[in-house]
Amino acid sequence: MVLPPGLWLAGTLLFALVLEVYPWNIFAIGYRPQWLLLVVVFWCLKRPHEHGVMTAFLAGLLLDILIGGLIGRYALSFCVTVFLLKAVQQRLHHSTVAHLSVLVFLLALVNNLVSRMTDQWVSAVSMDTQAVLVSALLTAACWPLVQMPMQRVVRAE
Repeated sequence: MVLPPGLWLAGTLLFALVLEVYPWNIFAIGYRPQWLLLVVVFWCLKRPHEHGVMTAFLAGLLLDILIGGLIGRYALSFCVTVFLLKAVQQRLHHSTVAHLSVLVFLLALVNNLVSRMTDQWVSAVSMDTQAVLVSALLTAACWPLVQMPMQRVVRAE
């Protein structure tokens, strides 16, 4: 059964949002992988002409609404992250999974820093640098788990 690309995007974003709020027992709150960021990065890499900063903004805004708290925090951090991805995207055509995992680590680190710095600026909350690094490492480690199955979906279309 062939689904339109818009339904694949919506379905994967919805699944990533569920993973974001799922009560994982193995991860502390600040140490979770950023599932939604992984899905947004995947779609921005695979369909660069269709998905970009606007997709990142909408996904971040959905996460802001779902989690609560400061509205626009994740929307801003996702936009900055995807903007940086778009800046280096021309060099990524023949990258391996390992190279992309390193890139995802850097993007997740930037995403965490922008998000936490926004919190720190607005509400004077101290930043847990260990949580920033561990979350970015876990996100990069989960990249193959997201990329491999979604790659099959893109090829099947």
